[in-house]
Amino acid sequence: MKTENPCNEFKGAVPFRQGLFTVNPDGSGYLEGNRCQRCGITFFPGREFCIECYQRSYLEDVRLETTGVLYTFTTVYRAAPGFKTPYMVGYIDLEKNGVRVFAPITGCREEDLEIGIRMELVFGRMDKTPQDDNERQQLTYQFRPSGEPCGREGFA
Repeated sequence: MKTENPCNEFKGAVPFRQGLFTVNPDGSGYLEGNRCQRCGITFFPGREFCIECYQRSYLEDVRLETTGVLYTFTTVYRAAPGFKTPYMVGYIDLEKNGVRVFAPITGCREEDLEIGIRMELVFGRMDKTPQDDNERQQLTYQFRPSGEPCGREGFA
Protein backbone atom coordinates (compact mmCIF):
# COMPACT_ATOMS: atom_id res chain seq x y z
CA MET A 1 0.00 0.00 0.00
CA LYS A 2 1.30 3.44 -0.90
CA THR A 3 1.21 6.03 1.84
CA GLU A 4 2.11 9.68 2.06
CA ASN A 5 1.47 9.81 5.79
CA PRO A 6 4.70 9.69 7.80
CA CYS A 7 4.26 8.34 11.32
CA ASN A 8 5.10 11.77 12.84
CA GLU A 9 1.92 13.18 11.31
CA PHE A 10 -0.18 11.05 13.67
CA LYS A 11 1.76 11.78 16.85
CA GLY A 12 -0.68 12.71 19.61
CA ALA A 13 -3.77 11.82 17.57
CA VAL A 14 -6.20 9.22 18.90
CA PRO A 15 -8.50 6.97 16.84
CA PHE A 16 -11.99 8.46 16.65
CA ARG A 17 -13.31 5.03 17.71
CA GLN A 18 -11.40 2.07 19.11
CA GLY A 19 -11.55 -1.28 17.33
CA LEU A 20 -12.15 -0.01 13.79
CA PHE A 21 -8.59 0.13 12.48
CA THR A 22 -4.92 -0.29 13.28
CA VAL A 23 -2.23 2.11 12.09
CA ASN A 24 1.36 0.84 11.94
CA PRO A 25 4.35 3.05 12.84
CA ASP A 26 5.08 3.62 9.12
CA GLY A 27 1.57 5.04 8.51
CA SER A 28 0.19 1.93 6.79
CA GLY A 29 -2.55 -0.10 8.43
CA TYR A 30 -5.78 -2.00 8.03
CA LEU A 31 -9.45 -2.03 8.98
CA GLU A 32 -10.54 -4.47 11.67
CA GLY A 33 -13.67 -6.56 11.19
CA ASN A 34 -14.93 -9.97 12.07
CA ARG A 35 -16.19 -13.02 10.19
CA CYS A 36 -18.64 -15.74 11.13
CA GLN A 37 -16.88 -19.08 10.67
CA ARG A 38 -20.25 -20.80 10.37
CA CYS A 39 -21.92 -18.53 7.78
CA GLY A 40 -18.85 -16.99 6.11
CA ILE A 41 -20.20 -13.42 6.42
CA THR A 42 -17.65 -10.67 7.10
CA PHE A 43 -18.62 -7.54 9.03
CA PHE A 44 -17.27 -4.01 9.29
CA PRO A 45 -17.46 -2.65 11.82
CA GLY A 46 -17.22 -5.84 13.83
CA ARG A 47 -20.42 -7.20 15.39
CA GLU A 48 -21.24 -8.76 18.73
CA PHE A 49 -23.02 -11.67 17.00
CA CYS A 50 -23.65 -12.95 13.48
CA ILE A 51 -26.77 -11.40 11.95
CA GLU A 52 -27.40 -14.59 9.95
CA CYS A 53 -27.13 -17.35 12.59
CA TYR A 54 -27.26 -15.13 15.74
CA GLN A 55 -24.23 -16.90 17.23
CA ARG A 56 -21.35 -15.21 19.07
CA SER A 57 -19.04 -18.19 19.38
CA TYR A 58 -18.32 -18.45 15.64
CA LEU A 59 -17.03 -14.90 15.18
CA GLU A 60 -13.32 -14.43 14.53
CA ASP A 61 -11.42 -11.16 14.19
CA VAL A 62 -10.06 -10.44 10.70
CA ARG A 63 -7.92 -7.85 8.97
CA LEU A 64 -9.74 -6.44 5.98
CA GLU A 65 -7.99 -5.72 2.71
CA THR A 66 -6.80 -2.21 1.97
CA THR A 67 -8.13 -1.78 -1.57
CA GLY A 68 -11.55 -1.70 -3.13
CA VAL A 69 -13.78 -0.16 -5.76
CA LEU A 70 -15.78 3.05 -5.41
CA TYR A 71 -19.47 2.10 -5.33
CA THR A 72 -20.86 5.64 -4.93
CA PHE A 73 -19.92 9.04 -3.48
CA THR A 74 -21.21 12.49 -2.65
CA THR A 75 -19.96 15.86 -1.46
CA VAL A 76 -21.15 17.11 1.92
CA TYR A 77 -21.82 20.85 2.11
CA ARG A 78 -23.69 20.97 5.45
CA ALA A 79 -22.28 18.99 8.35
CA ALA A 80 -22.46 18.60 12.09
CA PRO A 81 -20.96 21.49 14.10
CA GLY A 82 -17.17 21.48 14.06
CA PHE A 83 -16.69 19.67 10.75
CA LYS A 84 -15.20 21.70 7.91
CA THR A 85 -17.08 21.58 4.63
CA PRO A 86 -17.15 20.70 1.84
CA TYR A 87 -15.81 17.14 2.03
CA MET A 88 -16.45 13.92 0.15
CA VAL A 89 -17.67 10.58 1.46
CA GLY A 90 -18.46 7.34 -0.31
CA TYR A 91 -19.00 3.62 -0.16
CA ILE A 92 -16.09 1.41 -1.16
CA ASP A 93 -16.61 -2.27 -1.97
CA LEU A 94 -13.67 -4.24 -0.59
CA GLU A 95 -12.50 -6.78 -3.10
CA LYS A 96 -12.17 -10.12 -1.33
CA ASN A 97 -15.01 -10.41 1.15
CA GLY A 98 -18.00 -8.41 0.00
CA VAL A 99 -17.80 -5.74 2.69
CA ARG A 100 -18.99 -2.24 1.73
CA VAL A 101 -17.26 0.48 3.79
CA PHE A 102 -18.56 4.03 4.29
CA ALA A 103 -15.59 6.40 4.51
CA PRO A 104 -14.28 9.89 3.86
CA ILE A 105 -12.60 10.30 0.46
CA THR A 106 -9.34 12.23 0.27
CA GLY A 107 -6.50 12.99 -2.11
CA CYS A 108 -8.58 14.10 -5.09
CA ARG A 109 -11.14 16.54 -6.41
CA GLU A 110 -14.77 15.60 -6.99
CA GLU A 111 -14.33 15.83 -10.76
CA ASP A 112 -11.52 13.24 -10.53
CA LEU A 113 -13.86 10.60 -9.03
CA GLU A 114 -15.81 8.10 -11.07
CA ILE A 115 -17.90 5.21 -9.84
CA GLY A 116 -15.96 2.00 -10.36
CA ILE A 117 -12.43 3.36 -9.85
CA ARG A 118 -9.99 1.53 -7.62
CA MET A 119 -9.49 3.03 -4.14
CA GLU A 120 -6.88 2.46 -1.43
CA LEU A 121 -7.00 2.83 2.34
CA VAL A 122 -5.06 5.67 3.98
CA PHE A 123 -5.19 7.31 7.39
CA GLY A 124 -5.38 10.93 8.39
CA ARG A 125 -6.56 13.39 10.97
CA MET A 126 -10.26 14.26 11.03
CA ASP A 127 -10.80 17.71 9.54
CA LYS A 128 -12.63 18.96 12.59
CA THR A 129 -12.35 22.10 14.69
CA PRO A 130 -11.53 21.19 18.33
CA GLN A 131 -14.35 22.13 20.73
CA ASP A 132 -11.90 23.12 23.49
CA ASP A 133 -8.16 23.21 24.27
CA ASN A 134 -8.23 19.74 25.87
CA GLU A 135 -9.73 17.94 22.87
CA ARG A 136 -7.14 15.76 21.13
CA GLN A 137 -6.97 15.49 17.37
CA GLN A 138 -8.68 12.37 16.10
CA LEU A 139 -7.33 9.90 13.57
CA THR A 140 -9.63 8.27 11.01
CA TYR A 141 -9.51 5.88 8.08
CA GLN A 142 -10.05 7.30 4.59
CA PHE A 143 -9.91 6.11 1.00
CA ARG A 144 -8.29 7.76 -2.01
CA PRO A 145 -8.01 6.84 -5.68
CA SER A 146 -5.16 4.40 -6.20
CA GLY A 147 -4.51 5.20 -9.83
CA GLU A 148 -4.73 1.52 -10.79
CA PRO A 149 -7.09 0.27 -13.53
CA CYS A 150 -10.19 -1.55 -12.37
CA GLY A 151 -12.65 -4.05 -13.79
CA ARG A 152 -16.13 -4.10 -12.24
CA GLU A 153 -16.62 -7.87 -12.44
CA GLY A 154 -17.81 -9.37 -9.19
CA PHE A 155 -19.18 -6.18 -7.64
CA ALA A 156 -22.84 -5.43 -7.02
